[in-house]
Amino acid sequence: MPDVENRDSLANKISALLERIDRVFPKSEPIEPTNHPSDECIAIRNDFAGVAWWSADPDLIDAYFASMSLFTPVGFHYYLPAYLVYSLNHFEPFEGAVEFSIYALSLELDDPQIKDGRRKGRNCSPKSSGR
Repeated sequence: MPDVENRDSLANKISALLERIDRVFPKSEPIEPTNHPSDECIAIRNDFAGVAWWSADPDLIDAYFASMSLFTPVGFHYYLPAYLVYSLNHFEPFEGAVEFSIYALSLELDDPQIKDGRRKGRNCSPKSSGR
């Protein structure tokens, strides 16, 4: 029975976290997640256009599981709950969105350029290659 109890306990914790995410993150109008001119960022903007974080399709999050680092700080904060919800609903080791969501939340902000960029709302994506 310990496996069933552990599974039930985990399910209860996940359910409580999902409820908390829904309660604490504001439900405001969708925003552009990125402002970088690269082709990848343009695709992100197009695919996320008009998508509210609470109604983001799991396939959208899965398709862009590694793209949070390309979001502006405002875009990151807006869409973070969508990635958290996806991660909790697909909670498996080494699942792409789960792994990258944890990574995005674990970044060291000792780099002054990253810290300054997030504070001022700049895009923290890689510098443009001049295209």
